[in-house]
Amino acid sequence: MTSATDSPAARGPGRRLRAESGAIPTEGIVRPKASLPCHYAGGLRRPEQQPRRSVFPWGLRSTELEAPALGSERNLPVSRGAWPSSLFISVEEWYLEGGVIMRRRHINVAAQSRASIGEVFGLLANGASWPSWSPIESFELERPGTPAPEGSGAIRVFRRGRTTGRDEIIEVIPNRRLSYASLSGLPVRNYRGEVDLESAETGTVIRWHSSFVPEVWGTGWILERGIRRFLEQCARGLAQYAASPGEANARRTDQGSPLAS
Repeated sequence: MTSATDSPAARGPGRRLRAESGAIPTEGIVRPKASLPCHYAGGLRRPEQQPRRSVFPWGLRSTELEAPALGSERNLPVSRGAWPSSLFISVEEWYLEGGVIMRRRHINVAAQSRASIGEVFGLLANGASWPSWSPIESFELERPGTPAPEGSGAIRVFRRGRTTGRDEIIEVIPNRRLSYASLSGLPVRNYRGEVDLESAETGTVIRWHSSFVPEVWGTGWILERGIRRFLEQCARGLAQYAASPGEANARRTDQGSPLAS
């Protein structure tokens, strides 16, 4: 005698349901898989409510949602396949190597000088003047730029104690901006610095910005502290030296860098 569950009519829907939803028939009873909730930063969500995922290199995955739970000061080590489900990754703001994510650090300092914007920029664009107003001890021009001598593409070598830094000039806008990138000398990657000048009623506002990615995980905070202190000394020294009477007298006989004109 043939039971109702063995009939072709009963087997047909079971096969279709199994093919469409992954159900597994057991003893003639079709039990579809349960739609189990998943844990996300925002709470429990079912598969149909999961955010759309994007695939990143090294087989890691991330959603397109930003994670406010991750503080701005946190460096997060991850392993392959263990990418946080709600972490948004920006190529410019994060660096990934060896399964470790390191955040790009940003530093902003400012100072105001009584000198004119042309006087301040003349010192900034003339590397030979840096030992006079910054912690730098010596300067050397390794490669001239365009226009000569210290235009775009120039490589300037600064020495301080046992540290030798090599900076390449990226962009020069006379009396407005000087941008540079560190080639060597610091344990960082992708170091970029910009000095913006703005005219004010009482002189010139100097805004110095730099950003970098630490070369070694866990060293970002101490590098940021040291670089911030150095840039504060540079900005403050530039502002004071440009406005000093002795420097004003020297500029009457020496016009400084041709980029200032």
